[in-house]
Amino acid sequence: MPRRRFSEVVERVKRALSMEPATVGEIARLAGVSWEGARKALELLVKEGLAKRTTEGSKVFYSVGEDQDTYYRVPLPRQHKEALEQLFGIIKKVWEKENGTSPSPVFVQKAAVSVIKRLSLGLPVVRYIYGEITPLAYDPYRSYPSNPSLLGVERNELMGVIREVVREYGGLDFGSLLKIVYTTPGMELFRLKEEVKKHLHRGDILEAESGIFRMLVELDDREGREMLSEYLSLLQALGRDNPELFADLFNDVWEYVAKRLFLKDFLSFYGDVETPRLVSSIEEKKRELLDAFSALRELLSLKHQLRRSHPRPSGS
Repeated sequence: MPRRRFSEVVERVKRALSMEPATVGEIARLAGVSWEGARKALELLVKEGLAKRTTEGSKVFYSVGEDQDTYYRVPLPRQHKEALEQLFGIIKKVWEKENGTSPSPVFVQKAAVSVIKRLSLGLPVVRYIYGEITPLAYDPYRSYPSNPSLLGVERNELMGVIREVVREYGGLDFGSLLKIVYTTPGMELFRLKEEVKKHLHRGDILEAESGIFRMLVELDDREGREMLSEYLSLLQALGRDNPELFADLFNDVWEYVAKRLFLKDFLSFYGDVETPRLVSSIEEKKRELLDAFSALRELLSLKHQLRRSHPRPSGS
């Protein structure tokens, strides 16, 4: 029997890892490699951040670490990752056949979410910048597998729904796609976000304020609401004099809110799992926003001081 290359052993061990901790021997059996080969591969994967090593007494366990193919490298169970890859592959193949072009990542994500929901596939869906996506990033340059039988749904039903979704989204530009997606249940927050952005870019501060009030009602994350509320109070005080600044700042606030929604939905689906890169990204964006808010509050304080030192003449 020919000896396997170490790179092949590493790839087999990586596929055998899951979110559930397992010993070297258990992983070796799942991967179909020797105990020593599994041990060396796991050491390498731990160094690369792709596996996590934990101990319990004298026992050593390994589980999936950061996933290179997911947003913020959040960990996905192997079966979910493989199912999403199959779904991506089928959508891509049908899209190319129906439209004669390769789909962009955003269209594949929206199509995947729609199929997951229509067929109740039990795969993870999270909210992010432009609505719902899967945690697995779509790579347009990758060749994905496309075996419908591995998704646990009757083939004709699956292919029928995918063709229906592809025909519904095919030919749309990005803006038109979002308009359709944002009319689906649970997407009111995202529709309001788009309205607020338009109002801010036009300098319609009153309309933007009204939209943000409605966003606060829809937003189901406490820390996100606190950040959006702070932005609103500063917009009310300074927005008319600085419309472009507040239009740009709203994008940063929304990015923070979207990352928190991603985290909330991911943890709601999988429970208490570690997402260090996502948490770090959220904290970094929070610090940036707090610094920006602090500078704006100083500007507001200076504005008040100037008004007190130069009061308007009575009757003016």
